[in-house]
Amino acid sequence: MLLLPKTSQLPDDPILGLIPLYNQDPRPEKMNLAIGGYKDGNGLPVVMNAVRKAELALYEQHLNKEYLPIDGDPLFRSETIKLIFGQDSSLIPANSIHCAQTIGASGALTVGAEFLKELNIHSIAISDPTWTNHSSLFHHAGLQITEYSYYDRITHEINFEKMCDSINRLPQGTAILLQTCCHNPTGCDPTEEQWEYLSSLIDDRGLFPFFDCAYQGFDRGIAEDTRGIRIFTKKNIPLCIAYSYSKNFGLYGERVGALCTITGNSDSIEVRSHINRLIRGNYSSPPLQGARIVTTILTNPELKNEWNIQLDQMRERIYTMRLSLADKLAKKISEDFDFVKKQRGMFGFIKTNPDQIMALREQYGIYMPLSGRISIPGLTEHNIDAFVDALKNVF
Repeated sequence: MLLLPKTSQLPDDPILGLIPLYNQDPRPEKMNLAIGGYKDGNGLPVVMNAVRKAELALYEQHLNKEYLPIDGDPLFRSETIKLIFGQDSSLIPANSIHCAQTIGASGALTVGAEFLKELNIHSIAISDPTWTNHSSLFHHAGLQITEYSYYDRITHEINFEKMCDSINRLPQGTAILLQTCCHNPTGCDPTEEQWEYLSSLIDDRGLFPFFDCAYQGFDRGIAEDTRGIRIFTKKNIPLCIAYSYSKNFGLYGERVGALCTITGNSDSIEVRSHINRLIRGNYSSPPLQGARIVTTILTNPELKNEWNIQLDQMRERIYTMRLSLADKLAKKISEDFDFVKKQRGMFGFIKTNPDQIMALREQYGIYMPLSGRISIPGLTEHNIDAFVDALKNVF
């Protein structure tokens, strides 16, 4: 008989591990401020109008369920490139970009990390802090992980000088993960001038930028939210991009993502051969339905416009709740919370420590990770006052 080593129980995921705890909580007034999914003004999940119409149109076509190509639907890949880089990008006719459809952005990060090793890049620097799963994904892909300074927990903003100093000390040939907009978990992003400086610094240091683009459309708009990427590409800097359609199309469970790659010294056909081999040895080929939904919307002017309008409305609701939260906190707790107004996107930090967060969970049924990251879409006009009151009571 084969004797297997005894396994030990590992800790739950700091974010997804809260879902069963929240679901088991019987209190009707409980709040889920942990999961990064958009909710409407009543705290309910949203399926976008354009998505519903696209699903109906697809159903009426009676399409088959055959496998997609290894790197996904060609039209989906083409539309993704246009969405990220702009329809008039000079990179498109030059055939400089390879795009592969992936299983969400997590799949793109994983395949991208494996591709980095084929480029003889074996380490990656991630921001301190970053999305909790970044470290795990890169670790399991076999990359060595280091950190660069990012967020100042006293000033509640990017410490750009310290950030640049730590980047300047990274060894040549290191990959560096950059979040395009709506930084998870801080909600703090570089300015356009800072992106310009970072592009020169990273290029001069011989680092390889790997962008995580998970929230396009939730900062200022579709074109504005990839300005960092476009600044880098104007300087012909090789890079990778992991892209997610989970948030801006509300396709969380469909797992729709993409990996875009620009290497500079190889054309897209050569890159494709490597990416395809990595995908084939991982999950073989990507899911079908989500890509069809995205492609249907992006290639139909009426549906695309409807999607854009609703995305604008979602972004505005989040920003309205952010402003309201900052004002109510300042009145109740008598401290300066203006930094909350400056954060962008779904997430941000408020002044909480792990003891206070546990007290919120145990006493009031308010669930958020111990890091103090809060998911703003979980707040509504109906529960925001209760949240602020509870926070005041644990301060």
